[in-house]
Amino acid sequence: MRLMLVSAAYFLVFDVSPGAAQGPLPQQGLVGEWVNTNPKTRALRRLVVSRQGEGWSIAAWGHAAIDGEIPWEKVKLTLLGEDIETKALPYGFATWEFGWNTTHLILRVAKEELVVERLTIFKDKSGRSNYRMVEKFKKK
Repeated sequence: MRLMLVSAAYFLVFDVSPGAAQGPLPQQGLVGEWVNTNPKTRALRRLVVSRQGEGWSIAAWGHAAIDGEIPWEKVKLTLLGEDIETKALPYGFATWEFGWNTTHLILRVAKEELVVERLTIFKDKSGRSNYRMVEKFKKK
């Protein structure tokens, strides 16, 4: 019993629990300019993830047939973790509201690539199907 109490106190004081962050937190890997690994994409071309103080944001540029890129507005990036107590927040979530659709992005870094899951939900009654796509980006 005494060993359990001493162990529990040690974990509380030194925060060496299995979920405690060791080294840089994974959300730091999201920061930077990212370009699509597929140069012929007809979806997102590049992303910029920024951190200012405690706030996170993301800017995006979509494919344009004529000018190459269409800028999307910069929006808040919300960080997500695996549970409610972790400080490691490896996932990003952002939403853009366009007149004809709502687009959500879910981001994570895997093997030095940014994996982006895009969920597009149409609200213009055009008959188009809502869709999901996954693309990969590399740091510029």
